Amino acid sequence: MTDETGQVSKWYGTSTDVDDRRRAEEEREIARIEAMNEKNRVEALIKSLPVGVALVDTEGGTIQSNDMFEQVWGERRPETRSVDDYNKYKAWWIDSGRQVQPDEWPSARAVQKGKP
Repeated sequence: MTDETGQVSKWYGTSTDVDDRRRAEEEREIARIEAMNEKNRVEALIKSLPVGVALVDTEGGTIQSNDMFEQVWGERRPETRSVDDYNKYKAWWIDSGRQVQPDEWPSARAVQKGKP
């Protein structure tokens, strides 16, 4: 931008850049705080549910679970990093008495179909 004498004014551009950068940093910080608040709300909700709940990643590995989920197992639950590890889980279908297969667990089906 030029002033009335035709000289290029560097101050205007620098001031705008600093203001834009500061505003972007503030917006990022607000977004970070909002994301942390949402994360805390979800964690509190999961923890308080009266049923077993586990969150898994896109491979089927357990990210987080609540106390009720752990109580379902009655002992230390096998660690999982992917659906391939579900063969460590032991459960049986009530109606048939047949063992639940690794690909029959709800989290395995969700991973395989790409849907929650």
